[in-house]
Amino acid sequence: MMSSVLLSLLIIILNLLPHICTSEEDPDRHRHIYIVNFSGHPISVSWIHPVTRKREIQHDGPHLANGATLSRNSFKTHEFEITELPSTRTNLCLDGGIETCRNEYFTMDERKDQVVYVRAGFVLDHTVVTTSPKQMAEWIAAVTIIFQTALVLAWMKAGKKGKRTLKIKYRPPPPDRKKKEE
Repeated sequence: MMSSVLLSLLIIILNLLPHICTSEEDPDRHRHIYIVNFSGHPISVSWIHPVTRKREIQHDGPHLANGATLSRNSFKTHEFEITELPSTRTNLCLDGGIETCRNEYFTMDERKDQVVYVRAGFVLDHTVVTTSPKQMAEWIAAVTIIFQTALVLAWMKAGKKGKRTLKIKYRPPPPDRKKKEE
């Protein structure tokens, strides 16, 4: 009889634990996470329940597409799993034809606005947003003005030469030199 009471009490405590772990009363526990998929193929993102270890998919739809960003509110110590998904055409994971898809994990830490980049080779880069939304808006406005000014100057130069069309060449930025050195 006593053991069944203890077992019932233990079950109640275990059921309440997730609510205690994610208490809304402590605003310092709140965190924001951005997951950016630069892996070259679709991925799946799951939150891991702290007690049951059950996975809960965080994105709408079947996957998070390459180039897409997932934004979520979370808490310190919450764990996430990112799963590499196979190609729909070949049913193989894309990096080197590996048949077994990889899983990577990260845990929310004390930093406020966190970003996890999923890079080529299924490498996670867990960092923090260092630019405020106001700074980002100012930067975008400045770049837009510079681009528009350059475009007008190029158009004026083309007009002086009697040309009515304007050709714009785009040069992508050079590859990251750190990766080459490693």
